[in-house]
Amino acid sequence: MANAAQGGNLSQLLDTLVDAENGKEEISIADIRDTFGGRSFGPFLLIIGLIGATPASGIPGFPTIVAVTVLLTAGQMVIGLRQIWLPQFLLRRAMSRKRLDRVIGYLRWPASLIDRVTGPRLVILTQPPFAQFLGACCCLVAVVKPPLELIPATSAIPAAIVALFGLALTTRDGAAAIVALAAFATFYLALFAVGGRVIA
Repeated sequence: MANAAQGGNLSQLLDTLVDAENGKEEISIADIRDTFGGRSFGPFLLIIGLIGATPASGIPGFPTIVAVTVLLTAGQMVIGLRQIWLPQFLLRRAMSRKRLDRVIGYLRWPASLIDRVTGPRLVILTQPPFAQFLGACCCLVAVVKPPLELIPATSAIPAAIVALFGLALTTRDGAAAIVALAAFATFYLALFAVGGRVIA
């Protein structure tokens, strides 16, 4: 657990998540938070974002749960809190072990590819005050995730962007932070473009 709390590569985080199951029939958001440590904003945002970007996002109501969790977590990061706090109704939300194993299976191959190209560089971009800015971007992404639940296959996009920010913070990779910011900007430009056409 110590390694998870301090960060690591994506494959290591997935291994830690598997260990957290510990024979349980279900794993809750509380289990995930406690596994990575209450101060580990980066790994927690990364894993929650990854789960929200998988086919699990098709479960009715699940994208909204992910969005609220991200919003509260990143919001606390922005205001400088040092411990992740979430209300009990979110902490109790759980996924079956079978479904979680399937989600982790989806992520194994891309995780191994991502691990080859990420690592500590331009570290200053993942430290305060820049870290708070990345957290604010996560909040802005999270607020538009619930409405996208109404449009098939779109709610996974903001979750993937949150995962990118979480990856940058976890691996202390400023280059990954730049990629995440580019994805964030593209996402919002696309939203404004679509919104403008609808209004017109």
